[in-house]
Amino acid sequence: MKSDIFLKLGYCWNLEVIDVCGDKYVDDNAFLNLLKAEKVIADQPKPIATGLTNLKVLKVGGCTISETGFFNMCKAAPNIEHLELTKLEASDIALKNMINQLSKLTFIDLSGVAAANYAFLDELKATRPNLLTKRYNIAEVDKKDNGLRVPRRVIEKKKKKKKGGKKKK
Repeated sequence: MKSDIFLKLGYCWNLEVIDVCGDKYVDDNAFLNLLKAEKVIADQPKPIATGLTNLKVLKVGGCTISETGFFNMCKAAPNIEHLELTKLEASDIALKNMINQLSKLTFIDLSGVAAANYAFLDELKATRPNLLTKRYNIAEVDKKDNGLRVPRRVIEKKKKKKKGGKKKK
């Protein structure tokens, strides 16, 4: 699987920022792999799964994550302060549970998340008034677009007129 890189990321205990926007291989297994990393301490009989306790910024976009994936993400990195979830298909219940689990969350970006409608944002403002939220309404985009491409200007070249026709004598 392509999400096996998260198993290696799970051992980066001092990691502070993860940006996986546009990676279509990020799924529930990716965040489950973060939880599999264990640390062996000499005094303890069993290894300890510390998780990414120093992770402050997480940017996830354009991938498929279920409620289980959100739960594993919160369990692996409980100290997230800045969270960007863009172009995700998630339910409002999953988002509410995730936001409630992340007590240190100060900023969340929900651009392109259909479940983040006005009613959801009003409820979020009532329960967490100090939480900064950002939500741009992104219309349907090309599924091949991963958000990493830079738009190019299209320069139209003027067509050269052919010189021809009848020759004068």
